[in-house]
Amino acid sequence: MIEKLKNHAGLNTSFYKNNHEKVSKYLCKRISTEKKIKFLESYNLQLLKKQIYWENGKNVADTNSFNSDEIANELLLEFVQKQINTYKIILKGESDHTEVNTNQNKMEVEKLKWLGTPSQFAYILLELAKKGFIEIPATSGEASYSRFAKVCWELISFKEATTQENLKKELNPNKNTLSDGVRAKFTIPQINEISKKKK
Repeated sequence: MIEKLKNHAGLNTSFYKNNHEKVSKYLCKRISTEKKIKFLESYNLQLLKKQIYWENGKNVADTNSFNSDEIANELLLEFVQKQINTYKIILKGESDHTEVNTNQNKMEVEKLKWLGTPSQFAYILLELAKKGFIEIPATSGEASYSRFAKVCWELISFKEATTQENLKKELNPNKNTLSDGVRAKFTIPQINEISKKKK
């Protein structure tokens, strides 16, 4: 039916042009997707009521029984319904995106809190790496202290004020500022000394 109406001479009526323009302009407004859907659904309902009125008085199977405004109404019904479906898909995408962002924000907020100094934290991680418990991120086979600091920064919040750049410096074994006396108090065994050997 719609395909037949599209080819009808009455397609370019002022009714279709004016109302199509009205809907299109409204959809360009800076309003929420929900409001656009409500507008379209309301508009679609009005068009459907008019269509029911016309269909009760005429044989809808006969396209010749429609005047140009009625043909335009059919086209608007199709256009508005397509817009409703499109915006519902957009709304679902926005909802999913918001849910993902919310989960990401929760992950960013929920960090482990380090109560010691940044230099102590960095030295312990360096010792864990040295003794085989963790691997330092590497780039082209070389330890990347920038990446190491980035990973730690995303997982740990520090009681003592510091920066990611400072953490990068402390995670470099040649630049860590922890004194030798304090270092001596941290004793971590080699991983193979405490791991069960496979039979």
